[in-house]
Amino acid sequence: MIRLEHKLAKAKNDAEKAQICLEAVKRNGWLLKYVPEEFKTAELYLEMVKGDSWNLKFVPEEFKTAELYLEAVKNDRDVSDALKYVPEEFKTAELYLEVVKKNGYCLQEVPEKFKTPELCLEAVKENGVAIQFVPEEFKTAQLCLEAVKRNGWSLKEVPEALKTAELCLEAVKLDGRNLECVPKNLKTEELCKIAVKEDGFALEYVPENLKTEELCKIAVKQTGYALDNVPEKFKTAQLCLETVKKHGYALEYVPESLITAEMCLEAVKNHSEAIEYIPEEFQTTELWLEAVKKDGWYFKDVPEEFKTVDMYIEAVKQENWMFMLVPESLKEQVATATGVQQGTAILHSKYESVLEKAVKETFKEEVELICLKLIKFSEIARRCGILALEDKIDPEKVSERDILETGISLAVDGTERAEIKNYLDSWIEANCNNSVAYYEKILASIIKTGVLCIQEGYNPTITEYKMTVLIPRELTPDSLMPSSEKYFRKIKQEAGK
Repeated sequence: MIRLEHKLAKAKNDAEKAQICLEAVKRNGWLLKYVPEEFKTAELYLEMVKGDSWNLKFVPEEFKTAELYLEAVKNDRDVSDALKYVPEEFKTAELYLEVVKKNGYCLQEVPEKFKTPELCLEAVKENGVAIQFVPEEFKTAQLCLEAVKRNGWSLKEVPEALKTAELCLEAVKLDGRNLECVPKNLKTEELCKIAVKEDGFALEYVPENLKTEELCKIAVKQTGYALDNVPEKFKTAQLCLETVKKHGYALEYVPESLITAEMCLEAVKNHSEAIEYIPEEFQTTELWLEAVKKDGWYFKDVPEEFKTVDMYIEAVKQENWMFMLVPESLKEQVATATGVQQGTAILHSKYESVLEKAVKETFKEEVELICLKLIKFSEIARRCGILALEDKIDPEKVSERDILETGISLAVDGTERAEIKNYLDSWIEANCNNSVAYYEKILASIIKTGVLCIQEGYNPTITEYKMTVLIPRELTPDSLMPSSEKYFRKIKQEAGK
């Protein structure tokens, strides 16, 4: 490369040239072809692979040694990737030990003949989930405790005979939903309370005889979804009202006999999605207006008999493109109230048939890819911990402020949920403002929801559910159930079998 050659030409002596070559190949092994032969030394190759194991492909065969491969594995951030470049004859017990110390999950790559009690213990110390790859004869009380301390999900892989009260307590402290893996005889009232306080979703795994009114109240305060697992005897009008005030979407789980006009209004005030679960007899203009005020998207679902001038104005204030939905007789009034010019209608009329059709054709494919990617990330984070996503992030896209990559990057860096949410909200506000903002905003909102679910440690099922409810039914890909309620219940039924 001209720049490297220029630097070498300006160097005062061979020592300086050697250092220039060394720094160049550490950054990019591809530059090796511009390094003069006299500077291609064992030291240079060693330093080159320390920077990135990918550079192993540029090392001549005569310089490939056990030491070289060991250093490459020790220093590479993505040790699983480094392992791919190591020939079988150099994969030794020592090398595998270094691998699992850096990434315990790589225990799955270790041949059985190299698995020892020491190596397995090091693996679970780095990543508790690695216990699933530990041979049964090596699963000791100490190893199981180390695994569970690092990832409560590991309790699932602990032999029943080794599941103790202490071990189960460690697991539910880390994640209340690990109560699912606790043996029935070890589920005590105290343990269940600790689990539910940590995560309201854990109520689902509490035995019916241990569910108390107090425990149910703790669960629904954290998440409205827990209302679905509250026994009927504790589902009082007061509990349901308090729940929907805080989690409007929980109206879905309120018995019809307890739903009132007041409850419906409170639910919609808290969460616009609640409008989907309101019985027809309680649907009013006031309710729909409240939903549209919270989220202009819902205007497209408003029945004709409930549409008013105020509702059109509120919708257009939030989403300028909705001016195209305003009847001709009201356009002047709405334009005056919102500041949207009549020309906006002409713009949308001109592009609607071409632009909208093109966007709709690609929307399903794009939203499917995004959902599947985030579900996969959720599985990895749940199984291996959120730091396991670090290698999945594209630095270039982060630098370009891609919403998905940047959101995941913030979560991996340990950024607080509120800060991530503020960033994503700001991104959506700044970027979803053109003539096809409706579709862009759906995609961005799905990404926002998926990222926050991953950051909070939700299991993949819940992550998928919370994303799919944001997709309009007519635009839902075939691979995702069109009815979120039906889908969620099906998943729960299958999980219970």
